[in-house]
Amino acid sequence: MKIPLEEITKITKELESKTAEELLKWALENFSPKIALASSFQCEDSVLIDMLYKINHKNFRIFTLDTGRLNEETYEIMERIREKYGVPIESQFPDREAVEKLEKETGLAMQKIEVWHNQANAAELQKIPEFRQCGGVPFFINTKTKKIICGAKDYESFKKWALGK
Repeated sequence: MKIPLEEITKITKELESKTAEELLKWALENFSPKIALASSFQCEDSVLIDMLYKINHKNFRIFTLDTGRLNEETYEIMERIREKYGVPIESQFPDREAVEKLEKETGLAMQKIEVWHNQANAAELQKIPEFRQCGGVPFFINTKTKKIICGAKDYESFKKWALGK
């Protein structure tokens, strides 16, 4: 969905005085199901999940990037949230082995670009029009074909994407 700049300015003005609950309700109404809460399951995230549940019950998305190095307490909190709210949590796993296999088989070089804590990389990402199509889920972009692959995929799909097929 493309929103003209004038409309964004108008919406921003309208939303400035809204509460957190009102902002979340607006976002769900306007962007669901493509919108998702990226959660590391800290206190702030738990508050947002509770707000989302009160607004829209089970009809919202949560995802997390599971690096395989999360604390046991984080997994426990994830399970408590699943039980309490009855919502699925989409876990995205970086598949290091698949990337290494692909690089070895094809000679392609894959590069991970950190945008979460790197403003320069985040600004570069904003220049790629296609990046919004994954709805906040981690993704790969093929810089030659400009094709994006969202989230986790099986190896053969990943390889076809990387080779531009």
